[in-house]
Amino acid sequence: MSDGSQWPVFSEPGGAGVSSQRRAWRALYKTYWALVPAMDRDLRERADVDLQTYTALVHTYEAGPAGIRMKDLATNATLSTSGLTSLVDRLVKRGLLERKPDPDDRRATRIILTEHGLEQAREAAHVHILSIEEQFAARLTEAEATIIGEILERIEAEASSQLRPE
Repeated sequence: MSDGSQWPVFSEPGGAGVSSQRRAWRALYKTYWALVPAMDRDLRERADVDLQTYTALVHTYEAGPAGIRMKDLATNATLSTSGLTSLVDRLVKRGLLERKPDPDDRRATRIILTEHGLEQAREAAHVHILSIEEQFAARLTEAEATIIGEILERIEAEASSQLRPE
């Protein structure tokens, strides 16, 4: 059936008949989805936060003392606005974040790390780095890591430049 109604074959067993580029994409995708749950588990067990919470804490920390606008945090953490609101509500209740009015825009809210949030973010960062080492880096040689890093950085830069308005 070649009328396009058949589901396209992504790859035959062993990748036969499929381009190397498509096999690489599939391997990257499957690897990401294999590693994320393991890293989430590591954070939950060792730092009492999940990966989504860690991501929000890191982006808030990186924004500096003035904090980050909710809209920007949603974009950086790749969450919907409603998903982020729910997450921030939980983190405010845990004493990790606080909401402050944005002095430059009365309609906006800034999210700021509390002292407890900063401590939790630092602890989680150590756990996350260790998890990256255990779950990912330990499986690569230095040469492999260099090549993979350069390739993915190039692809990300090209993809990001296509998203930016000219």
